[in-house]
Amino acid sequence: MQSYPEPSPIEALVLSPLDEEKFEPDYLLIYANGGQMTLLMNGLQYFNYEVVESSFSGEGSCTDALPRCVATGKPSLCLPCLGERGFGQVNDDEMVLAMPADRLEHTVKGLKALKETLLAYPIGNFEPGMDVTPLFEAWYPVQDK
Repeated sequence: MQSYPEPSPIEALVLSPLDEEKFEPDYLLIYANGGQMTLLMNGLQYFNYEVVESSFSGEGSCTDALPRCVATGKPSLCLPCLGERGFGQVNDDEMVLAMPADRLEHTVKGLKALKETLLAYPIGNFEPGMDVTPLFEAWYPVQDK
């Protein structure tokens, strides 16, 4: 427990699903499978790239994702803990991303930009012999010609 991030002092903690919220949240916990999380994080990074930290203490969002996000003000990715799986009914294929709520609109804009380059969920597979040049040109535009 001594290695856990030091919790930030707070006045209160209120939890609610976004579709039922009756208040403006400061932080979001987003649960998604690997493919969804990859796109979500790419949307988050689309306009202003930053490295997203990840950690594993074995205690999921309680000591990994949320406290790190609160302490740094940056998104934090982690694996859900046994409590989240047992009591919160988090599925085996899910990961959790804690992020400041003010990043959500920016992330959605990034996801929409990714969709314009044909990157959307579910992520398709490339077939052997397939010419991926058009996709790579859309994903990685040449900066200097």
